[in-house]
Amino acid sequence: MQDLLLEEVGVDFSSFKSWSKLRELRLVANTIKHGDGHSAQELEILRPELFEGPNDFLHRLPGVPLRPLLGEGLRLTQDQFSTYKDCVQQFWSELAEALLPVYCPNTTKLISACT
Repeated sequence: MQDLLLEEVGVDFSSFKSWSKLRELRLVANTIKHGDGHSAQELEILRPELFEGPNDFLHRLPGVPLRPLLGEGLRLTQDQFSTYKDCVQQFWSELAEALLPVYCPNTTKLISACT
């Protein structure tokens, strides 16, 4: 999709501010879907703190089995989920802004829809 958009309309995802965080989110999603694999290894190098155990008191109680909720050792906080959500919203806004001049050449603002 990225190559097609670049070739057909000249929009380059890699120039978006959201792009690096969105690529990270792809690794998170693949780690969740596929467990320990290439994406998990790449993500652990990029963001090792996402694989650290919890600091809450339950983690220190003997006999209490704690497993990560997602992926192989991947632990995400609510703040991290929110950051990824914001990233996806920013990406779609950036994409819309980038496509606007292509599909609505006489429109200068996103609020003014093609009519």
